Amino acid sequence: VSHLATLLNDPVTACRQAAVNALGAIGPDAAAATQSLTESALKDHRQVRAAACRALGAIGRSDDDVLSALVAAINDNDAAVRSQAARSLGGLRVGRREIVTALAGALSDESAEVRTRAVIAISAIPEAINEAMGRVVAAVADPVAEVRREVVTALGKAKRSRSSIVQTLVHSLTDPDAETRSRAAASLSRFGQESRPAIPQLARLVGDSVAEVRRSAVEALDSIGVPSLESVSALEEATRDTDESVRAVAT
Repeated sequence: VSHLATLLNDPVTACRQAAVNALGAIGPDAAAATQSLTESALKDHRQVRAAACRALGAIGRSDDDVLSALVAAINDNDAAVRSQAARSLGGLRVGRREIVTALAGALSDESAEVRTRAVIAISAIPEAINEAMGRVVAAVADPVAEVRREVVTALGKAKRSRSSIVQTLVHSLTDPDAETRSRAAASLSRFGQESRPAIPQLARLVGDSVAEVRRSAVEALDSIGVPSLESVSALEEATRDTDESVRAVAT
């Protein structure tokens, strides 16, 4: 580790990047190099900065200097650096206000990859998903399907404001992206009877053209557990579905 840390000052960029990657691969046992890596995350070549952010997450130390460096990297001028910073902050799972604020701000990043990483990070930090709820809900309208998928998954982890979240997820049941529809149904299933307002749309989703979506809708209706004409009829229809996995969860 000490030798690799020395290489972080090598004049050749590729050598510094290789040393950073090696330290990240070592993981927690490379903690002695944390201070040097925080400097690399802020001041080095963009490829080294991105690798350093990733390595800091792999090492797993949540010292003040590490967190400050990663928060600063969220505003880096390189998208790869911002993405890796968000990823590492999510992995460290520290819900400080400045971290939550930085990740919430990243939901408006010009890069879809950064926005996706920010949503995943927020959903991994219990304090963040609740404190940044407004920004997460707004991100359900993101133009990129991959971001919307992570948004509806994150909303399923919320502990408060569930009535408004249910309405947002109901809207996502009509998303043009099949995986987003499926994930929205899965998130609704986590709320149990609180998801009752979603029953009409979930019942319609049992007739979706994609088997995965139909299966998620059936599972959500079963989880809600509130018999209604719509839900009973939809579940009965699902027992005759052409897809075996859908029939299996409907019986």
